[in-house]
Amino acid sequence: MVEIKDIPFNQTMLKKAAAGDEIEYYNINQRGETGGRTLELKLTGCEGRRRVVVLADRGFCIEQRNVELRPYLGREERNKEIWRLYNEEHLTQVFLANLFSITQPSVSLIIKQMRG
Repeated sequence: MVEIKDIPFNQTMLKKAAAGDEIEYYNINQRGETGGRTLELKLTGCEGRRRVVVLADRGFCIEQRNVELRPYLGREERNKEIWRLYNEEHLTQVFLANLFSITQPSVSLIIKQMRG
Protein backbone atom coordinates (compact mmCIF):
# COMPACT_ATOMS: atom_id res chain seq x y z
CA MET A 1 0.00 0.00 0.00
CA VAL A 2 1.25 3.47 -0.88
CA GLU A 3 0.68 6.34 1.53
CA ILE A 4 -0.78 9.52 0.03
CA LYS A 5 1.80 11.63 1.85
CA ASP A 6 4.60 9.74 0.03
CA ILE A 7 3.37 10.72 -3.46
CA PRO A 8 4.91 13.96 -4.75
CA PHE A 9 1.69 15.50 -6.04
CA ASN A 10 -1.02 17.85 -4.78
CA GLN A 11 -2.17 16.21 -1.54
CA THR A 12 -5.69 17.70 -1.57
CA MET A 13 -6.41 16.36 -5.07
CA LEU A 14 -4.87 12.99 -4.19
CA LYS A 15 -7.14 12.58 -1.18
CA LYS A 16 -10.17 13.57 -3.27
CA ALA A 17 -9.24 11.12 -6.06
CA ALA A 18 -8.58 8.22 -3.68
CA ALA A 19 -11.86 8.83 -1.83
CA GLY A 20 -10.82 6.45 0.94
CA ASP A 21 -9.66 3.66 -1.39
CA GLU A 22 -6.20 2.12 -1.05
CA ILE A 23 -3.56 3.35 -3.49
CA GLU A 24 -2.10 0.11 -4.81
CA TYR A 25 0.22 1.66 -7.41
CA TYR A 26 0.99 5.02 -8.95
CA ASN A 27 3.02 6.35 -11.84
CA ILE A 28 4.01 9.95 -12.49
CA ASN A 29 4.42 10.81 -16.15
CA GLN A 30 6.37 14.06 -16.51
CA ARG A 31 5.05 14.64 -20.03
CA GLY A 32 1.44 13.55 -20.33
CA GLU A 33 -0.69 13.66 -23.47
CA THR A 34 -1.00 17.45 -23.23
CA GLY A 35 2.60 18.10 -22.25
CA GLY A 36 1.97 18.54 -18.52
CA ARG A 37 2.62 16.18 -15.64
CA THR A 38 0.09 13.40 -15.02
CA LEU A 39 -0.39 11.01 -12.12
CA GLU A 40 -1.88 7.58 -12.84
CA LEU A 41 -3.44 5.87 -9.81
CA LYS A 42 -4.49 2.23 -9.41
CA LEU A 43 -6.94 2.19 -6.51
CA THR A 44 -8.56 -0.72 -4.69
CA GLY A 45 -11.76 -0.35 -2.69
CA CYS A 46 -12.64 -2.30 0.45
CA GLU A 47 -14.71 -4.73 -1.66
CA GLY A 48 -11.67 -5.51 -3.83
CA ARG A 49 -12.82 -3.65 -6.92
CA ARG A 50 -10.10 -1.73 -8.75
CA ARG A 51 -10.38 1.60 -10.46
CA VAL A 52 -8.03 3.93 -12.29
CA VAL A 53 -7.88 7.68 -11.85
CA VAL A 54 -5.65 10.10 -13.74
CA LEU A 55 -4.77 13.51 -12.32
CA ALA A 56 -3.45 15.94 -14.93
CA ASP A 57 -1.56 19.04 -13.80
CA ARG A 58 -2.47 21.73 -16.34
CA GLY A 59 -0.48 24.43 -14.55
CA PHE A 60 -3.52 26.57 -13.78
CA CYS A 61 -5.58 23.65 -12.47
CA ILE A 62 -5.45 19.91 -11.75
CA GLU A 63 -8.05 17.85 -13.58
CA GLN A 64 -9.28 14.45 -12.45
CA ARG A 65 -10.33 11.82 -14.96
CA ASN A 66 -11.84 8.46 -14.02
CA VAL A 67 -10.86 5.74 -16.47
CA GLU A 68 -13.37 3.05 -17.38
CA LEU A 69 -11.97 -0.47 -17.08
CA ARG A 70 -13.83 -2.93 -19.28
CA PRO A 71 -14.02 -6.62 -18.37
CA TYR A 72 -12.35 -9.07 -20.72
CA LEU A 73 -12.20 -12.82 -21.28
CA GLY A 74 -9.00 -14.26 -22.62
CA ARG A 75 -5.78 -12.90 -24.01
CA GLU A 76 -7.22 -11.41 -27.21
CA GLU A 77 -9.80 -9.31 -25.36
CA ARG A 78 -7.16 -8.30 -22.79
CA ASN A 79 -4.89 -7.11 -25.58
CA LYS A 80 -7.73 -5.07 -27.09
CA GLU A 81 -8.34 -3.47 -23.69
CA ILE A 82 -4.62 -2.65 -23.33
CA TRP A 83 -4.70 -1.09 -26.82
CA ARG A 84 -7.80 0.96 -25.92
CA LEU A 85 -6.38 2.19 -22.63
CA TYR A 86 -3.12 3.16 -24.31
CA ASN A 87 -4.68 4.94 -27.30
CA GLU A 88 -7.93 6.36 -25.96
CA GLU A 89 -7.09 6.93 -22.29
CA HIS A 90 -3.39 7.73 -22.85
CA LEU A 91 -2.18 5.51 -20.00
CA THR A 92 1.55 4.78 -20.02
CA GLN A 93 3.02 1.40 -20.86
CA VAL A 94 4.61 1.19 -17.39
CA PHE A 95 1.23 1.76 -15.71
CA LEU A 96 -0.55 -0.72 -18.00
CA ALA A 97 2.09 -3.36 -17.26
CA ASN A 98 1.38 -3.02 -13.54
CA LEU A 99 -2.39 -2.90 -14.05
CA PHE A 100 -2.41 -6.14 -16.07
CA SER A 101 0.43 -7.85 -14.14
CA ILE A 102 2.64 -8.22 -17.19
CA THR A 103 5.96 -6.65 -18.17
CA GLN A 104 6.37 -3.30 -19.92
CA PRO A 105 8.08 -4.98 -22.92
CA SER A 106 4.99 -7.23 -23.21
CA VAL A 107 2.75 -4.16 -23.29
CA SER A 108 4.99 -2.62 -25.96
CA LEU A 109 4.76 -5.77 -28.06
CA ILE A 110 0.96 -5.93 -27.71
CA ILE A 111 0.65 -2.29 -28.82
CA LYS A 112 2.98 -2.90 -31.76
CA GLN A 113 0.97 -5.98 -32.84
CA MET A 114 -2.38 -4.19 -32.46
CA ARG A 115 -1.15 -1.32 -34.65
CA GLY A 116 -1.02 -3.85 -37.43
